[in-house]
Amino acid sequence: TEADLEILHENLDEYRVSNAPDRALLVNRVLGDLIALRDEGDDFDKGEARTVPFPGSPLAQKVCKWFDNRSRKALARFICFTCKWSARNVFYQENRDKIMNLTEQNSGAPPGTPVYFGYLQRTTTELMVPVTEDEMAVLQETANEWSLRGPPREIQCRLALKMRGRVIRDFQEQLYQYYGIRTFVLCTWTDETNTIRACG
Repeated sequence: TEADLEILHENLDEYRVSNAPDRALLVNRVLGDLIALRDEGDDFDKGEARTVPFPGSPLAQKVCKWFDNRSRKALARFICFTCKWSARNVFYQENRDKIMNLTEQNSGAPPGTPVYFGYLQRTTTELMVPVTEDEMAVLQETANEWSLRGPPREIQCRLALKMRGRVIRDFQEQLYQYYGIRTFVLCTWTDETNTIRACG
């Protein structure tokens, strides 16, 4: 359906630049979004789609094939080191704990599973319904500011924990591919408890 294709296209660029473990996580997230669109009467076993481990379910295999067919000519694409924030992204970050708790309650599934990711989008959308036009304008203004200057420190800490390995690896691959430069990166950051972390 058009809704399915929209979800797939939204995640295609990220799939193209991800390694195998990151791709598995991304496909799980996409599966959750696709499952959330379907009613119990659809022509596939929704219960099976929820429970069969990745990549065993037929739906997971179809999603992987769709991504792979569109990624073979784009393997050289790399991460963009800037981030374009949206009002929805800002709303999620500002209400992250509430959204995650409600998602776990509503889905009955642990974080990181396809069902959980499917409910995550739905919960975020439902919580945004009462947002007024003025409040949405403020969210968009904040998104523009974060896109220009970066998000607050506590959000940077969460993103650093999630993305540091992939971003550093991509940075090193670009330097080597285009300039023949090999690098060793010592990475330090502060986590959400303000503890200094490091890896190399």
